[in-house]
Amino acid sequence: MSNAEADDRVKVELAARPMSWTTPGRMFSNLNPKTLAHDPSSLVSSVLLIAGTTVGAGMLALPAVTFNAGFVASSAGLGAACAYAITTGLLVAEVNINVMRNRGGGGVSMVAMANDSFGPAGRNIVSAGFLVLHYCLLVAYISRAGETISNTTSLPQGVCSAAFAIGIGAVCYNLSPKQISEVNGSLVLLFIATFLALLGLVSAGVDTNNLNHADFNQVPPIFPILVLAFIYQNIVPIVVQDLECDPQRVRTAIVAGACLPLTMFLAWEAAILGSMPATSSCIVDPLVALQEANPTVIGPVISALSFLALVTSYIGFVLSISDFLADLMGSQAGARTIPTYFLTIVPALGMAVTHPDIFISALSIAATYGVMGLFGFLPAVMSWLQRYSPYGCEEDAVRVGGGSGIDVVPGGVARAPLVELVPGGKPVLCLVAGLAAGIIVTRAVDQLGSMSLGQLSS
Repeated sequence: MSNAEADDRVKVELAARPMSWTTPGRMFSNLNPKTLAHDPSSLVSSVLLIAGTTVGAGMLALPAVTFNAGFVASSAGLGAACAYAITTGLLVAEVNINVMRNRGGGGVSMVAMANDSFGPAGRNIVSAGFLVLHYCLLVAYISRAGETISNTTSLPQGVCSAAFAIGIGAVCYNLSPKQISEVNGSLVLLFIATFLALLGLVSAGVDTNNLNHADFNQVPPIFPILVLAFIYQNIVPIVVQDLECDPQRVRTAIVAGACLPLTMFLAWEAAILGSMPATSSCIVDPLVALQEANPTVIGPVISALSFLALVTSYIGFVLSISDFLADLMGSQAGARTIPTYFLTIVPALGMAVTHPDIFISALSIAATYGVMGLFGFLPAVMSWLQRYSPYGCEEDAVRVGGGSGIDVVPGGVARAPLVELVPGGKPVLCLVAGLAAGIIVTRAVDQLGSMSLGQLSS
């Protein structure tokens, strides 16, 4: 038999053979490391992990950021930001699943995804941007948590920050992924209960007339910060791993996990903005104003809400960065080692203790360049390359849910079928990437113009 005939026979046999990767469903089984029993994470736990990561310090700052826009305009902006975040999260999951399927399993972090899409040079650039953004946010969470605990206990803020960072980090290191999901889910439920209690206390002072104010011109400048409020894409690779690479369950987890915070954000906005006249000047943080107005009842509830929001977000970011560093250091994504957790927590803790206010001035920059770049522009480009590059075989690739069989590329090599979690093809990818690029360019031009005017005036 000639080599050509052998290749043809291999192609026919591969195409006729039923493969588990051609139908929706899990690609592998997560096992308990001690008992080796099947130990999958539940869909509810994954939804709560996404929701808990999303609902963080960003929610606490929303009323101050959106006050000038008013409730109606800010609600529209939050809805658009949520839709954008769901789309980009699904794109991250799509790329992650496809890379994992082509590798045949194993956790795949953002480093591996960037390397597969852009090669070593692109991987290094993406890695640097990923770490800068996530360390900035980790510094903010540690600093704010230390301040919250210090105000309650009267202990030094540095000590409180260290106790928070190391204590929660130790929990993440010692518990299994399933246990972390369960703990985080319980914290999210406790956060929701505290949130509802605070809404009940604040809603007594709501005047519905205050909710009619709308200035849509104020929405575009704050849109990156609204998108930042929905940041969870960093833990999508972890969710994909926990849900055993099951496209349908991953899609459900992302959509539900992002919509739950949207509901809470809208209720939060209505309660806070409805209690403040639209003509007033928002000079201080509305939460600070509420605490000062009723320090005996509302103050402790706000402190508890802030702490729970920070814990749930901190857990997601510790898992994400440690997973990222493990892959960067040559370990399998998800591997738990002391060096990765040390590098995850200690640098951020040191910055939070020595410069507790450093992240506040950089928040807008992080939202624009970090979130819109890494979790807006980048996922769309990676998906485009995966779907439409010569290796993607756009015409011949089998999409999950769109047919049966497998794709055989030249040479008789079987390639796992592509999973597409976001419909719409090239127009949708162009819209996602174009919006992110437009915001980044516009902000950069504005900042350069401000710098030039400042130099001329001096």
